[in-house]
Amino acid sequence: MLMNVTLLVLSVLASAATVVILGFLINLYIQGSSSANDPAGLGGLAVFLALVGYYLVGIPALLICTLLWLAYRASRAARARADARPNDPRARRPRFSYDLPSPPL
Repeated sequence: MLMNVTLLVLSVLASAATVVILGFLINLYIQGSSSANDPAGLGGLAVFLALVGYYLVGIPALLICTLLWLAYRASRAARARADARPNDPRARRPRFSYDLPSPPL
């Protein structure tokens, strides 16, 4: 139970952090591309920093967020299997196709 709660909290925090990071990078890209024609501005640098930030920070943040949600889902599934009653049909669900009864010939 503690692992489920911990993974849920970490997943929500990682999702919020990913939204903030991607929002900042999108804002930086939009501001850079809208001022790219200004010769005194730093629009080209802003676009470059947004793209580099996406590859160095955005993609790893998305991967961490995805892995945390997958770990939370796996821990919930394991917990549900452990808590299932013996007569529960979900506990006796076949896991592979070769576990199914073969059709009569």
